[in-house]
Amino acid sequence: MSVPDLDAVRAEARGWIAEHCPASVRNPLLGEEARYQGGPNFPFTNDEHRQWFEACRDRGWTAPDWAREYGGGGYSPAEAAVIWDEMRRVDAIRPLNGTGLSMAGPAILQFGSEEVKRRFLPMIASGETCWCQGFSEPDAGSDLAGLKTRAMSDGDDYIINGSKIWTTFAHRSDWMFGLVRTDPSVKQRGITFLLIDMKTPGIEVRPIRMINGHSVFNEVFFTDVRVPKANVVGAENHGWSVAKYLMERERDTVAEFGFSGDLELVDYARKSGLWQEGRITDPQLRLELAEAEVDSWALDCSLRRFAEEKEAGRESGAYSSVLKYCGSRIYAARAEMVVTLLGAEGLEWRSVHDGDDKETAAMAWLLAKAVPILGGTSEIQLNIISRAILNLPS
Repeated sequence: MSVPDLDAVRAEARGWIAEHCPASVRNPLLGEEARYQGGPNFPFTNDEHRQWFEACRDRGWTAPDWAREYGGGGYSPAEAAVIWDEMRRVDAIRPLNGTGLSMAGPAILQFGSEEVKRRFLPMIASGETCWCQGFSEPDAGSDLAGLKTRAMSDGDDYIINGSKIWTTFAHRSDWMFGLVRTDPSVKQRGITFLLIDMKTPGIEVRPIRMINGHSVFNEVFFTDVRVPKANVVGAENHGWSVAKYLMERERDTVAEFGFSGDLELVDYARKSGLWQEGRITDPQLRLELAEAEVDSWALDCSLRRFAEEKEAGRESGAYSSVLKYCGSRIYAARAEMVVTLLGAEGLEWRSVHDGDDKETAAMAWLLAKAVPILGGTSEIQLNIISRAILNLPS
C-alpha cells in the first residue's frame, strides 16, 4: 500500500483553493445560516457561495475521503485532512455541512448494504438533499435507548407512530435518519436505524422557537407513516450499534466547535478595533486571549492525535467524550470572549446594517449555552470518561 505524498496534496490544494475560493466565503464569522447543508430549502448566501460549493462538489471535495463511486473524492483520511487544513488556512467555510455528510453518510458507509450506499451516498455528497437526525424523544434524551417511536411491520413496509424532539433543521430537511422501536419486548436490542423521506404523508414538523430568536430545533410527529424496509441501515433490531457509532461521531463534530480554525481570536481582536482603541493593553484581556488560543490549539492537536489513533485501529469510544466535553467548554469560552472584545456592540441583538437574519455575537453567545447539552450532556460525558478511562466505579 503506497503512502500518500501529503506535501504534494497540500501544494495542489493550496493552489486550487487560491484560484477557486471567492473572498466572500473566506470569513470564519459567517453564522450557521451561511453553512450550506444541501437540498432545495437551504439557500446560498450569494452567487459566489454557490460557485464555491459547485466547484468543490465537482472535484469531490464535499466528501473527499468517500469513494468516487459514492460521490466522494477518493482521497485517504490523511489527504482529506490536508484539504480541510488548507480551507481553514484561508478561513474558507466548508462547501457542504450538516448531519447528512457528518452522520448519515458515515453510518451508511459503515453499516449500509451496497444498494443503500449507491442510492443515498451520491445524493448526500452532491448536496441534493438536506438531512436531520431523529434520535431524541420527549421521554428519551440521555436515556436514548428508552425511545418509544414504534415501527410496526406491514409487508415490505414499516408503519411508524410516535414523535421526535430537538430535531435540528427538520423544517428544511428532505430526509431523516432515525431510530425506531421494532421490538418492544427488549430495550437496546429492539431498535432499528431507518432512513425516512420527510415528504411521506403523516409527518408533521413543528418548529421550536429558541432563546436567540431562531427556530433551528423542531418537534416531528409521525402518524401512520409508511416507510419501506429497504431503507433500513444495518439490520432490523440492530440499530443500537449504528447509534453508538454515530454518537461518537456526533461528539467529535461538537468538539470541533471549539477548534481555533473557526475563529482566530487574535485576528478578530484586530478587526474589532481593540488595537486602535487601546483596549488590547489590558493585561487581563491579553491573558484571556492567550488562554483561549492555547486551548484551541491543544484541542486541535488532540483531534488530530485521536484521528490518527482511530485510523490505526487504536481508538477508544471514550476519546470522543473527552473531545466533546473539552470542545464544548472552549466554544462557550470563545463565544464569551467575542462579546467581551466587542464591548457594547457585543450586546447588539439586531444589526440595522446587515438585516434581521444576521446572527450577532449576542445570539451566538446564547447558542453556546446549548453546546454542552447537544450530542450528550457534559455530565453524561464525564460519567463515560470516569468509567472508561479512569476506571472509577459507576
